[in-house]
Parts: sequence; C-alpha cells; structure tokens
Amino acid sequence: MAKTGSKVSWGLVLFGLVFFSVGAGMGVWSFHTLLSAKAMQSWDEISARVQECHLERHRSSGKSRSTTYEATATYSYTVNGQEYTSRRVALDSGSDNLGSFHHQTYETLKYAKTSGRMLVGRVNPANPEDAILFWKPRPEMVLMKQGFAIVFGLVGLLIMCCEIVKGRSRHPDDRRIRMEGASMHLGVALATVVSSAYILGILWFQIQTLGFGECPWWSYLPLIPVGILIAVTAYLWIRFKKFGISTLEISPHPAKTGQPLRAAVHIPCRWGSAEVHATLRYVPQYNTG
Repeated sequence: MAKTGSKVSWGLVLFGLVFFSVGAGMGVWSFHTLLSAKAMQSWDEISARVQECHLERHRSSGKSRSTTYEATATYSYTVNGQEYTSRRVALDSGSDNLGSFHHQTYETLKYAKTSGRMLVGRVNPANPEDAILFWKPRPEMVLMKQGFAIVFGLVGLLIMCCEIVKGRSRHPDDRRIRMEGASMHLGVALATVVSSAYILGILWFQIQTLGFGECPWWSYLPLIPVGILIAVTAYLWIRFKKFGISTLEISPHPAKTGQPLRAAVHIPCRWGSAEVHATLRYVPQYNTG
C-alpha cells in the first residue's frame, strides 16, 4: 500500500534520464549509420584500384589490454574522366575487435592489390571526392549498438515513465491507503510503445539496406525484449482492469498501539466475489526536526 497523493521523485527521474541519454545516444548513432547506408544505395558505382592497404593493430592500456584492428587502404577511381583518391574503406570508421570483419576486409584489399583486381565501390554523385568501398552496415555492429541502446535506454525510460506516472496519480485525502503500483501499467505501456517503435524501425531499415537474406538470425534478437514488454504490459493492464485501485481503510485512523484495529479492503472487482488474502505489514516511520 502507498500513501495518498505521492509526489514525483525528481532525483529518481534524473537518474533515469542519465541512463536514457546514454541509450538514446547509441540509438541515434545506430540510426544515423543505417540512414547513411540507405542513402548510399543510390550512389553511383565505381571501379577502384587499391594502391596501399594495411591491417592496423591497436593495443589498449590497462588490465584488459585488448587488441583492436582496423583495415585501412588508399585507392583511386575515376569519375567523369577525372581521377580521385580516397581512404574511406567501410561505413563504420575506427578500430574494433567485433567479429572478423577487419581481417576479411584486409584479405580482400590485399588480394586486390597484388592481383590488380578492381574493387566495386560507390561514390556520391553530388561530391565525387566522397567514395566508399564497403558501404553496407555490419550486422554485428548494429546489434552491439542496439544492445547498448535497449539496455540503457529501456531502463532509463521505464524509471522515468513509471515514476512520473506514479507521482502524478493524485487521490483524495479520504484516509484510505492505496495499492502500490496500481498505475504502473501506464508507465510500462508508454515505455513499450516508444521502445517497440524504435526497435522495429531499426530492424526495418536494416532489412531495407541489407536485404532479408543477408540479415543473420541473431540480428532479430532485439525482438525478444519487444515481446517481453508487450507481455508485461498486457499482464499489468489486465491486472488493473481486474482489481482497479484497491484500498485499505483502517479504523481508528490513525491507529494506536495496544488498541483494537479494524481494517477493510476495497477492491473494485468486476469479476464477482472472490477470496482475498491480505498481508498487513508494520513499517515504522520517524519524523525528526
């Protein structure tokens, strides 16, 4: 049970906002990457000749001492009779150790350089200096960004939505103690709608860019939290429709130590009479100066 007229805990809302900001940042980054790949689908194809290529290794300091890799290259191409040079290899810049993308890319670049084979890339028709060799997004990189966005963003969104909805639930001061979490279904429902729209939008862009056949099965793992959220929302909504906002009314109010106490539980249940099991918990509270 909860006290009447609870207020919003803005400290908890701020804590959730920090989590949500981290997740939203990763989500915007992931969405921007897919939008860039979507735009590159309409770029003109070019035949690029690899001049130099390297597999750079970067070893981090500290206890973990992990090693990351980055495939780099310098290649030339011709647009409208004019030769250009570019160093942009893949859609995601920087080094990482996620999967074997950089090793496979380096082997492809090395073979093209030694054999003289031309690689097919893409160039921005509005800017011939803007070219790329491997323009398709990496599913493992998209999934990693999605993982951060879902975990941090969803946790922060749930904290903010549930706390604001709970704090905004005003009840008349009729000396009744309301059930805790009665309006939780509204906060969870709002978080479910926002998260589901984002996850489904990302998956749709990924399928549009890579094609359904090139998306590995694990790229659909973000659908699991969507299903869990929908199930939890449905459960909370049915629970609220069944029990409503149950209240506890005690007499006398406030109760006094050593005196008899009567209690009545009010459940606006539409399902007829049913057996009710209630637990009365004593929580001491001290108000000091």
